[in-house]
Amino acid sequence: MAQLVREQYIVDGRGKPTAVILDIQKYRKILSLVQESSDRKESKLLSQSKHFKKLVQKGLREIKEGKTSPWREVWDEL
Repeated sequence: MAQLVREQYIVDGRGKPTAVILDIQKYRKILSLVQESSDRKESKLLSQSKHFKKLVQKGLREIKEGKTSPWREVWDEL
């Protein structure tokens, strides 16, 4: 179902639109969609990175070998 979008603008002295006024819920939805899109792009880039794949493989190998630390210990070191 299509939603009616009532556009509202702020204009300069010449009548040129310079900003958009949005309902806060619509603004938050747009931000959420932009973030999701950005996250997907970042995930895709990481999944194609040879360096990232090597780091993941190293981490998984260390987990199998029992080379782990409790998160609290790691947190305290930060």
